[in-house]
Order: sequence, then structure tokens, then C-alpha cells
Amino acid sequence: MKIQRRWKVLVPAGLGILLVVIIILVAANRGEGPSVSTLIGKLKDPDESVRAAAAKALGERGGAAKEAVPALGEALEDANAKVRYQAVKALSKIGAAEKSAVPALAALLKDSDRGVRYHAAKTLAKIGREATPALAALTKALADRDPEIRYYVVKSLGHIGPDAQPAVPALKEALRDADPQVRTMAASALKKIGRS
Repeated sequence: MKIQRRWKVLVPAGLGILLVVIIILVAANRGEGPSVSTLIGKLKDPDESVRAAAAKALGERGGAAKEAVPALGEALEDANAKVRYQAVKALSKIGAAEKSAVPALAALLKDSDRGVRYHAAKTLAKIGREATPALAALTKALADRDPEIRYYVVKSLGHIGPDAQPAVPALKEALRDADPQVRTMAASALKKIGRS
């Protein structure tokens, strides 16, 4: 009897949320489960695990979840790093090369979470020329302590092309980066921008 009471107390306390998260993730991996609009609604759930799972599930849908881009853009400003991480990753997987997400992605280049900064830089690189409004943030992010982030920041600047002229002095500094891949990408970016 005591064991049954204990389980009755535990189930409502945390298992319900865990069950929702598991259902969302398993269904997303099978290509089944909640609709995109249901998952968009889950991005506003009070529980951070549910919000993160919903963002991840939207990312697993790829291009079929394009309607979630505005909601995922809002999730980029979530107080929880796991939610921001899954939201930026989802935008990258959806192929959301939308100019509307650029300001939020640029702000994430200063995030305290390394994974969030990495995926923000990688997503901006995919956006290409449309990432021009992030030019100042990208230039500052060249000083990030993580070489993978610096690599994608440099790649982003190269993909912006000639509009990234203001970043040329910082890119010339990147030619002396400690990481050889960053140096190589900086040389490539400078060529794409039109100065070497």
C-alpha cells in the first residue's frame, strides 16, 4: 500500500512532463505525432523541457515546419539555454534562411551557451547575403574563444559577400588566427568580399 501511494505522488509531480517530452520526440523521429501547429503551441508551455522538445521536434520536421519560423524566432529569446539551443538548431534544419530571424540570431552570438552561439553562427552562414544586418555582431564574434564558432562567423562574413566590406580589417586579423581552419576560411572570405 505504501508503495502505491508513493507512485501516485510521483506520477503527477514529474512523470507527466517527462511522458509528454518522450512522446513528442519519439513521434517526431517517426514522422508522426503532433501537428506543426500543436508543436508551435508547445513552444509556449510553462515547462522548459516541453518547450525544448517541441523546438527539437519542429527541427526534425525540416522544411515541412516552415510555418514555425516566427515562433522559433521568439523561442530564440527564451530564458532557458536548452530551449534557445533547440530553437536555433531547428531553424537551421528547417532551412529558415529568413531575414526576419537575423536580428535574433545575431544577438545569440553573445549567448553564454557555446552550443547556442555555434548554431547561431552556423545558421547565419546558411542565410548568406540576407545576414547582412548581423554584420556588426558577426565582426565582434570573430573574437569568440571557440575556433568552431570563429570558423562559422568567418564563413558567414564570406557568404555575405561585398556587403561585408566593413569586416575586412577584422578578417585580415583572422588570417593570423591560432586555428588553421579559421585562417583558411578567412582567406576565402576575403576573396568573396573582393579584397585579399
